[in-house]
Amino acid sequence: MMRFILNELFAIVAAVRLLTRVPLPSRIPTSGADMRRSLRYLPLVGAMIAIVAYLILAIVGGPFLPRVLSVFILIGITILLTGALHEDGLADTADGIGGGHTRERALEIMRDSRIGTYGVLALIMVIGTKAATLAALPDLGVGMLVIAAYTVSRASIIVAMWRVRPARVDGLGAIFVDAPGIGSVLVALGMSAVLLLFLWSVLGWQTAAAALGGAVIGHVAARIFYQPKLGGYTGDTLGAVQQVTELAMYLAAAPVLIPMI
Repeated sequence: MMRFILNELFAIVAAVRLLTRVPLPSRIPTSGADMRRSLRYLPLVGAMIAIVAYLILAIVGGPFLPRVLSVFILIGITILLTGALHEDGLADTADGIGGGHTRERALEIMRDSRIGTYGVLALIMVIGTKAATLAALPDLGVGMLVIAAYTVSRASIIVAMWRVRPARVDGLGAIFVDAPGIGSVLVALGMSAVLLLFLWSVLGWQTAAAALGGAVIGHVAARIFYQPKLGGYTGDTLGAVQQVTELAMYLAAAPVLIPMI
């Protein structure tokens, strides 16, 4: 039992290292096995990112700032916490799929660290739409919805990897060959279900159902965008899945929440 607990704690540490720039003591080791097990905890880390960002926002006086400004600060804090990991993946995916006429050319473009027109436009549209949508929501709606979206969208990453091979034999995606297993998928979905149930209890079943529907639509849309051309996933496309799923949850829940203002 103690060995199991230690393994899961190391997996959580690996998940934090994978998704954030939070400095952790180097003396805490994480192995390849820990990295693969960490997938099940990505939703947990997503929730932690949202909660920490809200705490920092409260400390800097976000509740007393204009709504649009506080929303942009919130998004900026999460970008700092994650090192723009998923935003970078979104931009690279947009550049690769938009500018690459073949699979090989698309993967080559995605590996290039420079950002192109498609990437810039994708970031502007996604981040701008997130901010505009959240700024229109009531205070309670923003808090609960962001925490739920950060959790569910990380579970969306795991679903995008399940039974799908990496598009490359190297890179971040290839680290998780043959992962995640059904156990990790179920754990991640279970964490998402808990947050959606909490959202239901606070904001009503209509909000939770709309957010869930948005997550499904966003997940499917992102995969339709890249998977036919690439034939699999990369670390970049997983970031794109997270970003599109998160945005779709906001857009789907907004029509339900806005009348509550």
